[in-house]
Amino acid sequence: MSKNTIELSIVVPFFNEEEVLPELHKRISTVVKKIGVCFEIVYVNDGSTDATLAMVKSWAVKEE
Repeated sequence: MSKNTIELSIVVPFFNEEEVLPELHKRISTVVKKIGVCFEIVYVNDGSTDATLAMVKSWAVKEE
């Protein structure tokens, strides 16, 4: 298995979660990085009308 092969995918659906999603993202990232596997977090927008989608998109740009 190459170093950049994804070993773990975490799927997180969200709907208007701008107040809590940053903390969840931080906690998931921290725990999985400690495990030491190559991972991805897949966020699924269930029709949010707040700023959640924009926030998730900004994470994707920063973490590519």
